[in-house]
Amino acid sequence: MADRAEVKQLLDLGVVSIADPEVRTIMGLGPLMISAIIPARNEQRTIKTAVERVHAAICRAGAMPDIIVIDDGSSDHTGSVMLRVRLSPKPLMLHNERPRNLGGVFRQGLGYARGEYVFL
Repeated sequence: MADRAEVKQLLDLGVVSIADPEVRTIMGLGPLMISAIIPARNEQRTIKTAVERVHAAICRAGAMPDIIVIDDGSSDHTGSVMLRVRLSPKPLMLHNERPRNLGGVFRQGLGYARGEYVFL
């Protein structure tokens, strides 16, 4: 691969991607981090699998996962199920007593997201 100045030019031209681990190394950047904001309301049966799948997908992409799960006013055991999730790094779990709905949850999650890319 090229030196830092050449890679910068290639980035500016869109020839290479900042997500490429080799490009990130040359540019002196750490691993790519991707944030996933996962809203959950009464999802005790599905939340663990959903979070594990999102985590695996981000890892397969060669990035570090930054997962934020927001229990948005659940009346079931969504929060306690999330406490049993064993991933590294551990997902951040937030709980809203009253639902904020999708837009409110997304804005809330953005305040905690650390990734270069964020998705809902």
